[in-house]
Amino acid sequence: MKQKAIVILGMHRSGTSAFAGVLSMLGINFGSNLMPPAFDNEKGYFENIDIYNVNETILSSLGSSWDSLFALPSQWWLNTNLNIYKDEIRDILRQEFESSEIFGVKDPRLSWLFPLWREILDSLNIEYHIIIPVRNPLEVAMSLAKRNNFSLEKGTLLWTSYNLEAEQQTRKYPRLILSYNKLLECPKDVVKFIADKLKINYPWDSLTAMSDIDNFLEPTLRHHDFNFAIEEKRLLNYIFKLYKSLLDLSGFHDIALPSTHAIDDLAAEFINMRNYFYTFELQDEMKNTLKMKKQLEQIQQKIHSMENSFSWKITAPLRSVKTYFNRISKYHL
Repeated sequence: MKQKAIVILGMHRSGTSAFAGVLSMLGINFGSNLMPPAFDNEKGYFENIDIYNVNETILSSLGSSWDSLFALPSQWWLNTNLNIYKDEIRDILRQEFESSEIFGVKDPRLSWLFPLWREILDSLNIEYHIIIPVRNPLEVAMSLAKRNNFSLEKGTLLWTSYNLEAEQQTRKYPRLILSYNKLLECPKDVVKFIADKLKINYPWDSLTAMSDIDNFLEPTLRHHDFNFAIEEKRLLNYIFKLYKSLLDLSGFHDIALPSTHAIDDLAAEFINMRNYFYTFELQDEMKNTLKMKKQLEQIQQKIHSMENSFSWKITAPLRSVKTYFNRISKYHL
């Protein structure tokens, strides 16, 4: 039997963790080395740390990061320098999921990196199905403002970039675009819909798991909730059109071609806008900033390692004595 993978991608803070958590409660294996819960995601990320790390490294090697407003280079996935990362991903998938008939991979970065991952899954003869959660861009932007101190403008631009890439890169492949709000409101219906549409059998009984799923999807998962009719006025017309088009593609119906055509037009407009406003000079400055940020992180890691080393700890008394005598000499000489 051909191995199956459910690939969850989409914008950060859009419900990717919620969908992965629900599927995990239905027996879908997301791996053993999962990112632990944190203050901004107390229910858990359901994100494999090894996959997260390699995706971060790939973006960094391309001069980018998860919150970059710049596009990746054209046909970046054909870069032979990435072959080492492709091999690393294959090794991770074999080690984590070789014995699983069906497994899950979740990382918002896959919205940008899907072409490379698609190639890897094809090479391993894995049948993949894609889930793209969609959430109100203002809810996402407010969540990013709280967690990362981003402006609402940056948050909505990131939402636009991720969703355009996710929709266009997955259009030819088996996928579901699903409303995050729908999952919170009608989890039982969404669980059944996913199984029916993707033609999968959950490893664990869905009826038995529903009580745990209901508790997992408590109202606190909706960190910011907006009235769509009111908040429409606060959205740029462009972003509102994209959100509406994605909602047209989501839900319990097949893809509507007019919506994909509208998204193509919006994507072309977005590319023109980005090329106009994000100059090469600004892009170079961003790359230099990322480089310095990386160097700072490496220095901080070295300091942390040094301070926790055995030699640093056993010489601590000597440093204290030296500091004491330095103070004495300062006042008595």
